[in-house]
Amino acid sequence: MSSRIFKGMEVRISVVLFLFIIGLSKAQKAYTFPPGTDRIEIPFQSTFNLVVLPVEINGVEVQMILDTGASKSIIFNFSGIDSLAVQQGNLIKVNGYGDQDYFQAYYSENNDINIQGYSNTSANLFITADQEINMKSTLGIDVNGLIGASFFKDALVEIDYINNLVILHKTVASARRALRGMSRLPLQFKDEKPYASAALINDQDFLNGLFLIDSGSSDALFLLNVDPAFYLNNKSFKDYLGFGINGDIYGKRTKLTSLKLGNASLDNVTTSIPKEDNLSLPKSQSSSSVLGSIGGEILSRFDIILDYNNKSLYYKKNEDFDSGFFYNMAGMELRVGEKDIVTTIIDKRNEPVQSNYKVVEGQKTINRQTFTRLDVVKKILVKYIRPNSPSEKAGIKEGDEIIAINNLRKGGMSLNDVASKFYKNPYSKVKLKIKRGDKIKTFKIKLIPVI
Repeated sequence: MSSRIFKGMEVRISVVLFLFIIGLSKAQKAYTFPPGTDRIEIPFQSTFNLVVLPVEINGVEVQMILDTGASKSIIFNFSGIDSLAVQQGNLIKVNGYGDQDYFQAYYSENNDINIQGYSNTSANLFITADQEINMKSTLGIDVNGLIGASFFKDALVEIDYINNLVILHKTVASARRALRGMSRLPLQFKDEKPYASAALINDQDFLNGLFLIDSGSSDALFLLNVDPAFYLNNKSFKDYLGFGINGDIYGKRTKLTSLKLGNASLDNVTTSIPKEDNLSLPKSQSSSSVLGSIGGEILSRFDIILDYNNKSLYYKKNEDFDSGFFYNMAGMELRVGEKDIVTTIIDKRNEPVQSNYKVVEGQKTINRQTFTRLDVVKKILVKYIRPNSPSEKAGIKEGDEIIAINNLRKGGMSLNDVASKFYKNPYSKVKLKIKRGDKIKTFKIKLIPVI
């Protein structure tokens, strides 16, 4: 049999993804540019600091997170896909962060991947065999998998977080204009994943080491091999940190005085420290010289270009660089719920329109119509309320539906639009309109920094 059809079911996931493959994979052909092209622009969806690309796999369109922290590409969810034909493969073991044991995945060779013309006709893929991970309730959009290291090997990959663009440059020469004004950070590679030197500062203590550059994590910093004495006296709180590909991740959150990355200094950086029994690290990340990972909350404050062939990360501060680092100041976690229909009245009355009839000079034809537009949207629901948080004190409850926040209304707001309001502008007030049963309630909450 030359191909196999994979279909699936759902389990939940949060926005921390790490992937380690146990087993070997053969070399695959390179990605290529269309003839006569040395630059490709790929618009992406941005959600919780993650880069989600439209990808065609064997002619079927899927949504994949661009993940420098994944050595391989993997399909873990079939939401929105009727079927996906892939080359028959062998079962292997997949491991990662989380509180569960490894699970099985199919290893499949010679697949066709195409991303806006940047294509590979002999790509290797992993497809989860005994479970699926559905991220829509947490991210608000369908995500089918991760695209890993192979994507970065045949181009200079520019990520413009402000304009939601991934720009592929065929050569250093074709990227010369984009590289102007950027600083260079040397990269080291372990298991096909990029690491960079950085320094942690906590009060008067200084710690230098390697960090995984991980665009597949939405957090700022994850600490993995740091002596607890380094942050012992910091204010912290226990929390659910997210979901790795092997299950739930728990630990604590704190802040460090600063992170020195090349010539950039980021202050009061939010930092996650997972419990040791939630970790199942490969040798590359269990080394004492590897202190942790730098994720999307930091990377998104730069324009970056990754040049794997020349072991370089080029970076330049963008307009978000000076935004502060904050945890969820509302103390409210959200999820998407079932579909709902939103009715919008579009009033076209008194708007001038083009007329096919002759009119007297100085007169105009006026529209006298109104229209009703029906939109199918997902409800945005309160998943969790942190004890003693501003949300709890205001009286918001788990299960409440958010139908408006500030000037955004249901039908015109995404999960990311709402959640992002809780991480900005400390001590400001947020106005929420909430549906609870058949009643509509209005709340105002003051955003108070946790640390």
